[in-house]
Amino acid sequence: MDKLYEAIKVLREGGVIVYPTETVYGLGADIFNEEAVKKVYALKGRKFDKPLSVAMRREDMDEFCFVSDTQLIDLEAALPGPVTIVAKKKKVPDWVTNTDFVGIRVPDHPDAYELVSRFGPITSTSANKAGGKSPVKVEEIPKSILDKVDCVIDDGETRYKQGSTVIKVTDSIEILREGAWKKK
Repeated sequence: MDKLYEAIKVLREGGVIVYPTETVYGLGADIFNEEAVKKVYALKGRKFDKPLSVAMRREDMDEFCFVSDTQLIDLEAALPGPVTIVAKKKKVPDWVTNTDFVGIRVPDHPDAYELVSRFGPITSTSANKAGGKSPVKVEEIPKSILDKVDCVIDDGETRYKQGSTVIKVTDSIEILREGAWKKK
């Protein structure tokens, strides 16, 4: 069975997947399925008050967060790409982020982008234990996670081998964490 087809089936059934991005391997679950999202928190050993990011298509951002057209033009060179955009949320359940903000990833990896194109928004958090090293290949993912996920898409080592750059978008654009993307 095609790995993407299998991953989409797992997501629809409330399961959790490991998937590659251009930065690190992530844990994916349907953001609208509270139990699936809780599994992601449990796998990571992450506290529920720490928000998860969401991977989606660029075209879907307006539905899930507040980013002005002007700000999108400023960020256009980074999307899709190794960037997490933190913006005021819309329609994102509180079990994904219990704050007014959400981190949005528009992945520049063919498998990750195909997943969100065919399925819709999924969680985007590194496939590691909370506070652990973010995995850039499947072999770096803790066995305790690999043994409990429902599907793994292995695409070898990631392109950037580091986390995304985190950019907060409010009235201005502010870099919160340096990462794989560098502003030109």
